[in-house]
Amino acid sequence: MKNFWKNKNLRNMISRKCRYLVVPLLFVVSVVVFVSYFAASYVQATEKSTSEISQQRLSAPRESLVEKIRKADGVRQINADDLKNMMSDDSDLVVINVLSKDWYNKSHIDGSINIPIANKDEFKARIVEKYSKDTPIVVYCASKLCPLSREAYTILVHDLGFTQVWAYEGGIKDWEEHGFEVESND
Repeated sequence: MKNFWKNKNLRNMISRKCRYLVVPLLFVVSVVVFVSYFAASYVQATEKSTSEISQQRLSAPRESLVEKIRKADGVRQINADDLKNMMSDDSDLVVINVLSKDWYNKSHIDGSINIPIANKDEFKARIVEKYSKDTPIVVYCASKLCPLSREAYTILVHDLGFTQVWAYEGGIKDWEEHGFEVESND
């Protein structure tokens, strides 16, 4: 062994080879330590933010997809209480049931008129014939699941240019659930 360390060329050769092995090995180890440290920090931060987001979602009121779509498309809506107040305050207000005549005869909001939207051309003609563009109009149908009040709203505002239109999407079902007066022609 003594001879081994005395041989300078052999010693230099081994130290150079070790240097070529040790330096890259130290670099790899330091990269692994660096990445694992930041990965652990990221995981902790992500877990914390995920749990905070989950708590926020649980505490926030949930909206149905239908409600989100309704808000997104810009339809001016009115609820039962506001409609009841408008009907008692505004004598010019026109409340239109857009369901078929049969449905209207079964049950409708007291004081509303029936202009069915089934025939869109006839619906447009009757509206334009009777009302000016600034007449306050509320359209309603059967319930929140019925798309006809929204369709009538779109026709009145976008096709005919009416300026004071609301959609009461709760419809006759919501009106009755609030205990407000309904009429029947049956």
